[in-house]
Amino acid sequence: MADALVFGQPNSVAARLADGLSDVLRVPVRYCPGPDEVGKPGVALCTKVTAFSAGASILVFADDVLLDAHAADADRIVALETLAEAVALGRYVAIVPDKHAAKRWLAALIETPPAERGPLRRLYIVGEAGTGKTTLAEALGETLGLPVSHLDNLFTSDPEAGHSNWREQAAELTVPQKWIIEGSYWRAAGVLVPAADATIYMDLPADVVRQRRVGGSTAPAVRPKHRALGAVRLKTQPLFESRLLRHELLAHAAERPILRVRNEAELEAVKRGLLRGAAAATGSDTTDPS
Repeated sequence: MADALVFGQPNSVAARLADGLSDVLRVPVRYCPGPDEVGKPGVALCTKVTAFSAGASILVFADDVLLDAHAADADRIVALETLAEAVALGRYVAIVPDKHAAKRWLAALIETPPAERGPLRRLYIVGEAGTGKTTLAEALGETLGLPVSHLDNLFTSDPEAGHSNWREQAAELTVPQKWIIEGSYWRAAGVLVPAADATIYMDLPADVVRQRRVGGSTAPAVRPKHRALGAVRLKTQPLFESRLLRHELLAHAAERPILRVRNEAELEAVKRGLLRGAAAATGSDTTDPS
Protein backbone atom coordinates (compact mmCIF):
# COMPACT_ATOMS: atom_id res chain seq x y z
CA MET A 1 0.00 0.00 0.00
CA ALA A 2 1.19 3.52 -0.78
CA ASP A 3 2.40 5.71 2.09
CA ALA A 4 -0.55 8.06 1.44
CA LEU A 5 -3.42 8.48 -0.99
CA VAL A 6 -4.62 11.86 -2.24
CA PHE A 7 -7.79 12.09 -4.33
CA GLY A 8 -9.25 15.09 -6.09
CA GLN A 9 -10.81 16.10 -9.36
CA PRO A 10 -8.62 17.46 -12.18
CA ASN A 11 -7.50 21.06 -11.66
CA SER A 12 -8.30 20.88 -7.94
CA VAL A 13 -5.90 21.52 -5.05
CA ALA A 14 -5.10 17.79 -4.89
CA ALA A 15 -1.71 18.21 -6.58
CA ARG A 16 -0.67 20.87 -4.07
CA LEU A 17 -1.72 18.64 -1.19
CA ALA A 18 0.20 15.69 -2.60
CA ASP A 19 3.36 17.77 -3.03
CA GLY A 20 3.17 19.07 0.54
CA LEU A 21 2.56 15.61 1.96
CA SER A 22 5.47 14.31 -0.09
CA ASP A 23 7.79 16.88 1.49
CA VAL A 24 6.68 15.95 5.01
CA LEU A 25 6.91 12.18 4.49
CA ARG A 26 10.03 12.49 2.31
CA VAL A 27 8.69 10.17 -0.32
CA PRO A 28 8.01 10.82 -4.03
CA VAL A 29 4.66 11.73 -5.56
CA ARG A 30 3.35 9.57 -8.38
CA TYR A 31 0.16 9.59 -10.38
CA CYS A 32 -2.10 6.64 -9.64
CA PRO A 33 -4.71 6.29 -12.39
CA GLY A 34 -6.15 3.02 -11.11
CA PRO A 35 -6.19 0.53 -8.23
CA ASP A 36 -3.33 -1.51 -9.73
CA GLU A 37 -0.88 1.27 -8.83
CA VAL A 38 -1.93 1.65 -5.18
CA GLY A 39 0.54 -0.92 -3.87
CA LYS A 40 3.63 1.05 -4.80
CA PRO A 41 5.33 3.29 -2.17
CA GLY A 42 5.13 7.07 -2.13
CA VAL A 43 2.28 9.59 -2.15
CA ALA A 44 -0.23 8.36 -4.73
CA LEU A 45 -2.17 11.15 -6.43
CA CYS A 46 -5.34 9.29 -7.37
CA THR A 47 -6.94 10.53 -10.57
CA LYS A 48 -9.76 7.99 -10.31
CA VAL A 49 -11.79 7.29 -7.18
CA THR A 50 -11.39 3.53 -7.71
CA ALA A 51 -7.77 3.92 -6.58
CA PHE A 52 -8.83 5.56 -3.30
CA SER A 53 -8.78 2.87 -0.61
CA ALA A 54 -9.71 2.91 3.08
CA GLY A 55 -6.84 0.51 3.71
CA ALA A 56 -4.23 3.26 3.37
CA SER A 57 -2.90 4.73 6.61
CA ILE A 58 -3.23 8.30 5.27
CA LEU A 59 -6.10 9.53 3.07
CA VAL A 60 -6.50 13.10 1.83
CA PHE A 61 -9.49 14.35 -0.16
CA ALA A 62 -9.46 17.63 -2.07
CA ASP A 63 -13.16 18.49 -1.77
CA ASP A 64 -12.92 21.82 -3.57
CA VAL A 65 -14.91 21.17 -6.76
CA LEU A 66 -18.31 22.89 -6.89
CA LEU A 67 -21.10 20.42 -7.64
CA ASP A 68 -24.89 20.56 -7.70
CA ALA A 69 -25.96 19.62 -4.18
CA HIS A 70 -29.19 18.07 -5.46
CA ALA A 71 -27.43 15.74 -7.88
CA ALA A 72 -25.73 12.50 -6.90
CA ASP A 73 -22.11 12.68 -8.06
CA ALA A 74 -20.82 9.10 -8.27
CA ASP A 75 -17.17 9.89 -7.56
CA ARG A 76 -17.96 12.02 -4.52
CA ILE A 77 -20.29 9.36 -3.11
CA VAL A 78 -17.59 6.70 -3.38
CA ALA A 79 -14.99 9.05 -1.90
CA LEU A 80 -17.19 9.90 1.10
CA GLU A 81 -17.93 6.23 1.78
CA THR A 82 -14.20 5.41 1.65
CA LEU A 83 -13.33 8.32 3.93
CA ALA A 84 -16.03 7.39 6.46
CA GLU A 85 -14.79 3.81 6.55
CA ALA A 86 -11.22 5.01 7.08
CA VAL A 87 -12.36 7.31 9.91
CA ALA A 88 -14.08 4.40 11.67
CA LEU A 89 -10.95 2.29 11.26
CA GLY A 90 -8.83 5.01 12.86
CA ARG A 91 -6.86 6.01 9.78
CA TYR A 92 -5.54 9.53 9.35
CA VAL A 93 -8.11 11.36 7.19
CA ALA A 94 -7.96 14.95 5.96
CA ILE A 95 -10.71 16.63 3.92
CA VAL A 96 -9.61 19.93 2.43
CA PRO A 97 -12.43 22.11 1.01
CA ASP A 98 -10.49 24.99 -0.57
CA LYS A 99 -7.04 26.49 -1.16
CA HIS A 100 -7.11 28.44 2.12
CA ALA A 101 -7.76 25.28 4.13
CA ALA A 102 -5.04 23.58 2.08
CA LYS A 103 -2.55 26.22 3.17
CA ARG A 104 -3.49 25.79 6.85
CA TRP A 105 -3.36 22.00 6.62
CA LEU A 106 0.06 21.97 4.99
CA ALA A 107 1.39 24.37 7.62
CA ALA A 108 0.01 22.14 10.40
CA LEU A 109 1.72 19.09 8.88
CA ILE A 110 5.12 20.64 9.52
CA GLU A 111 4.37 20.80 13.25
CA THR A 112 2.49 17.50 13.53
CA PRO A 113 3.08 14.86 10.83
CA PRO A 114 0.04 12.66 10.08
CA ALA A 115 -0.47 9.54 12.18
CA GLU A 116 -3.29 7.03 12.69
CA ARG A 117 -5.81 8.16 15.32
CA GLY A 118 -7.45 4.97 16.57
CA PRO A 119 -11.02 3.66 16.04
CA LEU A 120 -13.92 6.10 16.01
CA ARG A 121 -15.09 7.00 19.51
CA ARG A 122 -16.22 10.65 19.25
CA LEU A 123 -18.51 11.92 16.49
CA TYR A 124 -19.96 15.43 16.06
CA ILE A 125 -23.04 15.88 13.84
CA VAL A 126 -23.90 19.45 12.91
CA GLY A 127 -26.18 21.30 10.51
CA GLU A 128 -29.29 23.45 10.30
CA ALA A 129 -32.46 22.52 12.14
CA GLY A 130 -34.44 20.09 10.01
CA THR A 131 -31.51 18.37 8.28
CA GLY A 132 -31.96 15.11 10.18
CA LYS A 133 -29.12 15.39 12.71
CA THR A 134 -31.10 13.97 15.62
CA THR A 135 -32.39 11.00 13.65
CA LEU A 136 -28.89 10.23 12.36
CA ALA A 137 -27.30 10.61 15.78
CA GLU A 138 -29.78 8.30 17.47
CA ALA A 139 -29.44 5.66 14.75
CA LEU A 140 -25.63 5.72 14.75
CA GLY A 141 -25.48 5.90 18.53
CA GLU A 142 -27.55 2.75 18.89
CA THR A 143 -25.64 0.83 16.24
CA LEU A 144 -22.14 1.95 17.20
CA GLY A 145 -22.76 1.82 20.95
CA LEU A 146 -21.98 5.50 21.51
CA PRO A 147 -24.01 7.69 23.93
CA VAL A 148 -25.77 10.63 22.28
CA SER A 149 -25.99 14.22 23.58
CA HIS A 150 -28.18 16.97 22.07
CA LEU A 151 -27.00 20.59 22.09
CA ASP A 152 -30.64 21.71 21.97
CA ASN A 153 -30.95 20.52 25.56
CA LEU A 154 -28.38 23.11 26.65
CA PHE A 155 -30.29 25.91 24.94
CA THR A 156 -33.77 24.92 26.06
CA SER A 157 -32.78 24.17 29.65
CA ASP A 158 -31.29 27.64 30.12
CA PRO A 159 -31.93 29.90 27.07
CA GLU A 160 -30.65 33.00 28.87
CA ALA A 161 -27.35 31.53 30.03
CA GLY A 162 -25.31 33.30 27.36
CA HIS A 163 -22.99 32.10 24.61
CA SER A 164 -19.91 31.62 26.80
CA ASN A 165 -21.82 29.37 29.22
CA TRP A 166 -23.24 27.29 26.36
CA ARG A 167 -19.73 26.79 24.96
CA GLU A 168 -18.49 25.74 28.38
CA GLN A 169 -21.35 23.26 28.71
CA ALA A 170 -20.62 21.92 25.22
CA ALA A 171 -16.98 21.43 26.23
CA GLU A 172 -18.13 19.47 29.29
CA LEU A 173 -19.97 17.06 27.00
CA THR A 174 -16.64 16.13 25.37
CA VAL A 175 -15.01 14.93 28.61
CA PRO A 176 -16.13 11.27 28.29
CA GLN A 177 -14.05 9.03 26.05
CA LYS A 178 -16.99 8.03 23.83
CA TRP A 179 -19.85 10.15 22.50
CA ILE A 180 -21.97 11.45 19.67
CA ILE A 181 -22.91 15.12 20.02
CA GLU A 182 -25.45 16.66 17.64
CA GLY A 183 -26.77 20.17 17.27
CA SER A 184 -27.04 23.30 15.17
CA TYR A 185 -25.45 25.80 17.56
CA TRP A 186 -22.65 27.29 15.42
CA ARG A 187 -20.61 28.72 18.30
CA ALA A 188 -20.04 25.22 19.64
CA ALA A 189 -18.30 24.12 16.43
CA GLY A 190 -15.00 25.65 17.49
CA VAL A 191 -15.11 23.49 20.64
CA LEU A 192 -16.51 20.28 19.20
CA VAL A 193 -14.70 19.88 15.86
CA PRO A 194 -11.21 19.67 17.46
CA ALA A 195 -12.52 17.33 20.19
CA ALA A 196 -14.22 14.91 17.77
CA ASP A 197 -12.55 12.15 15.78
CA ALA A 198 -14.74 13.30 12.87
CA THR A 199 -17.63 15.63 12.07
CA ILE A 200 -20.62 15.00 9.82
CA TYR A 201 -21.80 18.32 8.40
CA MET A 202 -25.41 18.08 7.17
CA ASP A 203 -25.21 20.73 4.44
CA LEU A 204 -28.47 20.00 2.65
CA PRO A 205 -29.96 22.50 0.15
CA ALA A 206 -32.20 25.17 1.66
CA ASP A 207 -35.32 24.02 -0.24
CA VAL A 208 -34.87 20.47 1.04
CA VAL A 209 -34.51 21.71 4.62
CA ARG A 210 -37.63 23.89 4.37
CA GLN A 211 -39.64 20.96 3.03
CA ARG A 212 -38.49 18.75 5.91
CA ARG A 213 -39.48 21.36 8.48
CA VAL A 214 -43.07 21.36 7.25
CA GLY A 215 -43.44 17.85 8.61
CA GLY A 216 -42.31 18.89 12.09
CA SER A 217 -39.13 18.54 14.10
CA THR A 218 -37.62 15.37 15.55
CA ALA A 219 -35.59 17.35 18.09
CA PRO A 220 -35.84 16.50 21.80
CA ALA A 221 -38.94 17.77 23.61
CA VAL A 222 -38.67 21.25 25.12
CA ARG A 223 -40.42 22.90 28.02
CA PRO A 224 -43.58 24.79 27.00
CA LYS A 225 -42.30 28.20 28.13
CA HIS A 226 -39.35 27.94 25.70
CA ARG A 227 -41.36 26.77 22.70
CA ALA A 228 -41.86 30.28 21.29
CA LEU A 229 -38.16 31.07 21.64
CA GLY A 230 -37.31 27.84 19.83
CA ALA A 231 -39.72 28.73 17.01
CA VAL A 232 -38.02 32.09 16.48
CA ARG A 233 -34.63 30.41 16.44
CA LEU A 234 -35.85 27.89 13.86
CA LYS A 235 -36.93 30.69 11.49
CA THR A 236 -33.89 32.93 11.84
CA GLN A 237 -31.21 30.25 11.66
CA PRO A 238 -31.29 29.65 7.87
CA LEU A 239 -30.86 33.37 7.25
CA PHE A 240 -27.99 33.95 9.65
CA GLU A 241 -26.60 31.05 11.61
CA SER A 242 -26.11 28.67 8.67
CA ARG A 243 -23.58 31.07 7.13
CA LEU A 244 -21.78 31.48 10.42
CA LEU A 245 -21.72 27.72 10.89
CA ARG A 246 -20.19 27.16 7.46
CA HIS A 247 -17.55 29.81 8.15
CA GLU A 248 -16.70 28.27 11.54
CA LEU A 249 -16.38 24.78 10.07
CA LEU A 250 -14.11 25.99 7.27
CA ALA A 251 -11.86 27.59 9.86
CA HIS A 252 -11.36 24.20 11.55
CA ALA A 253 -11.30 21.99 8.46
CA ALA A 254 -7.56 21.38 8.77
CA GLU A 255 -7.85 20.00 12.32
CA ARG A 256 -10.18 17.02 11.95
CA PRO A 257 -12.06 15.40 9.03
CA ILE A 258 -15.40 17.06 8.26
CA LEU A 259 -17.62 14.84 6.10
CA ARG A 260 -19.88 17.31 4.29
CA VAL A 261 -23.17 15.65 3.30
CA ARG A 262 -25.27 17.46 0.66
CA ASN A 263 -27.98 14.94 -0.23
CA GLU A 264 -29.48 11.57 0.74
CA ALA A 265 -27.13 9.57 -1.49
CA GLU A 266 -24.08 11.08 0.22
CA LEU A 267 -25.62 10.54 3.66
CA GLU A 268 -26.22 6.86 2.93
CA ALA A 269 -22.63 6.53 1.68
CA VAL A 270 -21.24 8.02 4.90
CA LYS A 271 -23.42 5.72 7.02
CA ARG A 272 -22.31 2.66 5.04
CA GLY A 273 -18.66 3.61 5.39
CA LEU A 274 -18.87 4.29 9.12
CA LEU A 275 -20.66 1.03 9.83
CA ARG A 276 -18.37 -1.07 7.66
CA GLY A 277 -15.29 0.46 9.23
CA ALA A 278 -16.67 0.06 12.75
CA ALA A 279 -17.51 -3.59 12.07
CA ALA A 280 -14.00 -4.23 10.75
CA ALA A 281 -12.41 -2.44 13.71
CA THR A 282 -14.37 -4.41 16.32
CA GLY A 283 -14.99 -7.67 14.50
CA SER A 284 -18.75 -7.22 15.04
CA ASP A 285 -21.71 -7.68 12.71
CA THR A 286 -22.68 -3.99 12.62
CA THR A 287 -25.64 -3.41 10.31
CA ASP A 288 -27.18 -0.37 8.65
CA PRO A 289 -29.33 1.57 11.19
CA SER A 290 -31.74 2.90 8.55
